[in-house]
Amino acid sequence: MRLCLLGLKIDLNDEQKEVIIIAKDDTLLGKDRVELINQGIVKFTRHSVERLIQRFKGNLSDLYLLVIEMIQKSTVVDDKAEWRQMKYYLK
Repeated sequence: MRLCLLGLKIDLNDEQKEVIIIAKDDTLLGKDRVELINQGIVKFTRHSVERLIQRFKGNLSDLYLLVIEMIQKSTVVDDKAEWRQMKYYLK
């Protein structure tokens, strides 16, 4: 059996992108980077951690905090929303 992940990409218009930025800002408001990790608001997947290690040198904890800071400051949303994690098995 082989595990497969199914994903979907949806085009976003400018209004939808603005709503996403506002929701992100509201969610992160008043919380520092450590709180965001401890409260499970920002989570790092195994894959994202592996990519951080491959691409950057340094303390992994510092990299986590740097990524969160980038999320906090971000004002850009991609043109597509992505939904993932529907798992199914192939025989």
